Parts: sequence; C-alpha cells; structure tokens
Amino acid sequence: MTTQNLIIEKKGLAGLFSWLKDKGHQVEISDKKVFDIKVDGEYAEVKTKKGSWDDFDFIGITKNQYSAMESGELRKVYLVLNANNPESIEVKILNCSDLLNAEHTMEPTYYWYKKSIREVVEKC
Repeated sequence: MTTQNLIIEKKGLAGLFSWLKDKGHQVEISDKKVFDIKVDGEYAEVKTKKGSWDDFDFIGITKNQYSAMESGELRKVYLVLNANNPESIEVKILNCSDLLNAEHTMEPTYYWYKKSIREVVEKC
C-alpha cells in the first residue's frame, strides 16, 4: 500500500470516527486484524476513497472478510467518500447481507514474497 493510500485511509478513518460519534455511536479500533473497527460492539470494515460518489469505482473485500460476511460476523461496511477533506466526508453504510446478494466478481491476486523477489533481483 502506498504512503498516499495510507494517508487517505487515516483521514477517512478519523472522519468516520467523528461522524459516528456525532450520531451517538460507540466506535473503537478492532481487536481483530480482519476488521478495521467496532461500532456499538459489532465488527465493521471501512473502505475509504479520496473522491466523491461521482468518482467512486469499487471496493474490495478480502477472502477472510467475505467469509465473515457469510457467517454474519461482519454485518456492515462503511464506505467513506471525500476522505481528502474529513470535514465534508460522505458515508454510505452497506449491509453485508445486501452486498452478498449483489452482483460481484472475484479476481485473483498474485503475491511475490521476499524470497522470490530476492531471487529475481539477484538475476538482474
């Protein structure tokens, strides 16, 4: 993940915390790596985009998060838009049961770990 993406995620998360607290919710960082936050005691995932709804393209869910959606452990995804401007964020709350029933695609991801990268670098 790039530094720019991390900055946007941090801004979006800070804006979402304020937004949720202003609405009377209890929010904290998740104690499980699979999820970003807990809202009112329930695990939730946060997807952050720097642009507006007009610029929105997609969200991605990990295999573990998808399994948690299927089991009911993950019930909500918070989509935070306009994260570059936390004072004017827009939040869309997505129910995971609805996401599971919506059209989606699964695309494989390929990973190269340090051992393989080292071998490639040494060949150059």
